[in-house]
Amino acid sequence: MRDDTEWNDIVGMLKVDLIPLKRRAFTREEAHRARHQVLENGVPPVRIASAEYAILTKLERFHIGGQTSRRQWDDILGIMRRQGAALDIAYLRQWADTFGV
Repeated sequence: MRDDTEWNDIVGMLKVDLIPLKRRAFTREEAHRARHQVLENGVPPVRIASAEYAILTKLERFHIGGQTSRRQWDDILGIMRRQGAALDIAYLRQWADTFGV
């Protein structure tokens, strides 16, 4: 059983996926779409990929893995729920068609 202090530490955590860059048009385009984000005061900003990039990359991994990874699928749905109407659906459709997913 966790005490309150330990639980508060977990609630304040941030999940980060590190995705190796591939040499392809999609990666080059996404590099331009990435934005700088300050995660903590006094720490230099980091480049954050767009939500669309995360969705498409996870969708591609899900497809390559035989569409069996519950974790990838849950991540995709979580990003979509959180971003909602802010997602660029036309961009997602364009690249999903290109990837065949």
